[in-house]
Amino acid sequence: MNRRLSKWVLKWVGAGLCALSGAAMAGPYTAGVHQWTNADGKLVLMSGAMTDNAAQYFLKYTFYFEASADKKLYQIPLVDGKDQSKYTLTVTESSDGDSAFEDASIVQKDAAAWLLSGERETEPGDERSGPVAVKTYKLIAGNDGKWAYYFQLEKTTRHAGANGYTVEKALNDNAAALK
Repeated sequence: MNRRLSKWVLKWVGAGLCALSGAAMAGPYTAGVHQWTNADGKLVLMSGAMTDNAAQYFLKYTFYFEASADKKLYQIPLVDGKDQSKYTLTVTESSDGDSAFEDASIVQKDAAAWLLSGERETEPGDERSGPVAVKTYKLIAGNDGKWAYYFQLEKTTRHAGANGYTVEKALNDNAAALK
């Protein structure tokens, strides 16, 4: 295994172990199942690896909720506006092995569950210094709408681009600011 790949594997395995331990930190969430329990059931993140076994490797996250009341597993869409028919079902984690371009984090605070999705807006040749946008979604029990459960966009926060300011740092800063 080459040095760069080895460094990348150690970084992501360590992050995955922290995620499994319940520590609040940005992903990436290793390929597999990750769960958070709350009073209404279980929030489930499925992380699947996508790769061409050479140059590309990234993770796709999909979200589910297993309700305590009926034991059904509901897929959770991400809704960015008032129109619930416009939604996405996945979030992507991608990086160059040292720094993430896109990633996400699940945060539980009090009785609420949040999804933070961060993305670096990059320019070709300047991938490390572009601004970072973080979308903050709240998990909603959808008795009021189209979906049984969904992540509703609460806000988007933009962080100015600067060397050393990472997607992970932006996600952690936004997690700390949740109320």
